[in-house]
Amino acid sequence: MPMRKELRDLELGDILGGAGVRNLNERKLERRKAHMSLLKRCKFVLKDSKGFDKLTLKIIECVENLDKMCSWQLALTIRRGVLQVLDEEKNPQALASLSKAAYEMSGEKQGAGENHAGYSLFASITAFKAKLRSLDEIRTIRSYTTSDFNYKKPEWRISGGGATMAIRRKNSQAAGVRLIEWYNYEDSLANHSLTEKSILELAKVLCIAERPPEFRTLTCTGLIQDLANSRYGFVFVPPDYIENITKYPLQVGALSITRKPISLLELIENAVDSNGAPILLDLGIRFRLANKLVHSIYVMHAVGWVHKNIRSSSVLFLPAESRNGGPSKSGSKDMENPFLCGFGRSRPEEASQNSADLYPNISKEEYDDPTDMRPTNLDKTNFDIYHHPYKRLKPMLRSRPAFDIYSLGCVLLELGFYRPLRSFDHDYSPKVFHEHLLDLADELVGRMGSIYAGAVKDCLSIDVGERSQDENEAKRTLCWKVAGALDQCIA
Repeated sequence: MPMRKELRDLELGDILGGAGVRNLNERKLERRKAHMSLLKRCKFVLKDSKGFDKLTLKIIECVENLDKMCSWQLALTIRRGVLQVLDEEKNPQALASLSKAAYEMSGEKQGAGENHAGYSLFASITAFKAKLRSLDEIRTIRSYTTSDFNYKKPEWRISGGGATMAIRRKNSQAAGVRLIEWYNYEDSLANHSLTEKSILELAKVLCIAERPPEFRTLTCTGLIQDLANSRYGFVFVPPDYIENITKYPLQVGALSITRKPISLLELIENAVDSNGAPILLDLGIRFRLANKLVHSIYVMHAVGWVHKNIRSSSVLFLPAESRNGGPSKSGSKDMENPFLCGFGRSRPEEASQNSADLYPNISKEEYDDPTDMRPTNLDKTNFDIYHHPYKRLKPMLRSRPAFDIYSLGCVLLELGFYRPLRSFDHDYSPKVFHEHLLDLADELVGRMGSIYAGAVKDCLSIDVGERSQDENEAKRTLCWKVAGALDQCIA
């Protein structure tokens, strides 16, 4: 057992360098060997890089054979465990090497179903994180002016008013449909405002072409600066069947009805028939949607990013594509492909951790005190019922992945009951509302089954932790657990 402990101390950089073992630090290796009684009797000569590669492939083969012996649910759990490597690796060169190796393995496993998909996922996530670790190398982002777009019609606004449909102008002609999401950079306290610098940093992230599909964002092509309204607009390109315009000027409703996305919150609020009776979304669709949302947040956290605004109004669905091309005229939506928006306050996890806190973490005494359960009037930011009660109590508390998971639990609860979250709020204090949601999660057993109900309760019960190392471990373990549980929810 001591030997295994020492072998785990070998660093990834030691193995990835050059042709393999050529770049091993000899003194470090000798120091480790000196503490291994068994290895004192052995002499290792690893000088053949091809032989080392063969050994690696043999180990992979053995792991895959074990994988085939597992149930498919357990196999998926094992693959998710690989993503834990990303939590610790920060070096862009090492991440790029890992991505390259995974892409090569993906090519060799082409047609092997789950194995091929697993390598492709790992490769794309690793490449994405490598880009995130090198944002400073992205010098410029495409810049637009407000005159480049036609976007001011009220009926083109998307739910919440923070985004709108638009027509890209080029030489006075229509050049395609776009979606613009606006973020203000004024107001609020300096330490808590959405500054121009942070907006530009976010734009670099959203404009990275090598995004994993699981990140679930549309393609961002650049920024509009609207000086008159102190805001920036992120310009997103929808799929071709939405983007392409065959007739211009547009027919009535071509953007406001036919091409405009709808949020999950709108779907839930409008889920009634002509007689006012509720219309529930198909159970299988809700299970798959929940799975995709959890997977998206899991991948986001794996690459070191925090969304900070998870809610049902941040989940959008585009119109479905018709059989003849173009958006469906029936009004049906593509429920199998949700995408996330509302990234305005999204940050790298490290940035959130390193930012100065105006308050320390919340003590149990503070949390249990019913006389101090409303946030002080420190700024204009509205931390509402989707936010963790700690964040509502202390708005300046730094954001963390655990807060995203709590918000995700709120959305999963809405999906389960198919009711807006605010319909459960009766002006409760944050603590009482939290307890109320936990009770509601128990009631989901009869509606969605015990597995789904347990996943929701796990998200809502997450311990935010007082130390970043503890909370990261809890976050990683919980996401793994919830994603694996939802894999078993099938209807």
